[in-house]
Amino acid sequence: MRAALDAISATVLAEQDFVPLTTSRCFTLAMSDIGETNLLPPLAQTLQGAAPGLRLNIRRLDPASVVAQLRTGAVDMALGNLPDIAGTDLISTNIWCETYVCLMAESHPAAGQPLTRAEFSALRFVDAGGMAPGFSRIQASLADQKLHRQIAMTVALYSGVPEILRRTDLAALYPYSAALQANARGGFYLSPLPVALPETRVGVHYHSQFDADPGIRWLHGTMVSILNSLAPPAYDPKATQTWN
Repeated sequence: MRAALDAISATVLAEQDFVPLTTSRCFTLAMSDIGETNLLPPLAQTLQGAAPGLRLNIRRLDPASVVAQLRTGAVDMALGNLPDIAGTDLISTNIWCETYVCLMAESHPAAGQPLTRAEFSALRFVDAGGMAPGFSRIQASLADQKLHRQIAMTVALYSGVPEILRRTDLAALYPYSAALQANARGGFYLSPLPVALPETRVGVHYHSQFDADPGIRWLHGTMVSILNSLAPPAYDPKATQTWN
């Protein structure tokens, strides 16, 4: 009982030490390039008003090392899909379930109709999924269903893919929410896939040993709120061409 009371007292005292409006603390976040593109602008806007002195250091999300980085405090918080975190003592708040679509320019010869298996296999793809957390499960599911992608180009970042597609007849296997963002001003066709793929969960993660840290909890709540506001509409294969 005494230990529990001491822990509560320490938490209360710590909360008094973190004031968002006056803090100059630096937090290290890990996220993908899609996370940087979609989350950082509204997060920066929020921090400018709520915590103008707070500083951020952004790292690329490395699925192989991020759990260890969160455990040691090298990374304060991670954003994205971390599918293999059972038993890691991470605190995770999942915001939405992500699925994949086939993204292509609206001028693409295959645009306008849902893809058949044969049409999908005939496409030439830009592949940016190699470093994406959980993408190995997507690849395994395609292989299990004997659906093959012809890879014409492999790139390191998702963020440059839409402009490549806009100028070519290439296609990309792309997260649905990011595809909707890319198509905010039109110009693309989002085709449902000819097979079902496993959903991935997008969330915010930090290690439980830092749960008493008021700065961590405040930033976690802020990021969760922003992500909730960015959550895409439910996936609908008949309504995937626009998102305002």
